[in-house]
Amino acid sequence: MVVYDTQPTQLGFFALVLTMTKVSIIMNKVIGLFVLFSTIVTTSCEETVSAPAGNVTIISGQSFGFCVGPCYQTMTLNNTNQKVNFYVKSTDSKGNQGNAMEKNYSDSLAVKEWEEVWKAVGNIDDFFSLKETYGCPDCADGGAEFIEIIRGDFSHKVTFEYGSEVKEIEDLVKLLRAQRTAFSEKYVSYE
Repeated sequence: MVVYDTQPTQLGFFALVLTMTKVSIIMNKVIGLFVLFSTIVTTSCEETVSAPAGNVTIISGQSFGFCVGPCYQTMTLNNTNQKVNFYVKSTDSKGNQGNAMEKNYSDSLAVKEWEEVWKAVGNIDDFFSLKETYGCPDCADGGAEFIEIIRGDFSHKVTFEYGSEVKEIEDLVKLLRAQRTAFSEKYVSYE
């Protein structure tokens, strides 16, 4: 008669279960740390928006052909000095450009506003591929708006009807228009 001892087999099974449980706990901790680290890296990448490399200038403006007063206004932003130049050209009461009054104002934007601009600009090469004219800018004296981006020796200007948007750069148009309007309200007198 052969007698089998089952005791060592049962202990081996429990040792195996205990080892697997420890491995499972360690793997859960490793996976949890990986997910936490990935979330931190991904979140920090999304929040950081930097200006494009090199010297980039953005000019946003508006103009009206037959106009009296501050008919031409531009806001110029440059990524190297983070200053804003706001330029206003006014015609006299007879509409004479020759007697125009010109004023330059220097101002700045908050860091968050700069980040919003560069985020709205997106890929500059996409901007350079846009058409130069949308709609009928300043037809029937409806006014015109424009955005020009200068990068190094290259520049591209997109002109469109005053108050309208260009679908491909709608966020940029709205953002620059709001900032230009804020400077206009701050510096321009319509008296």
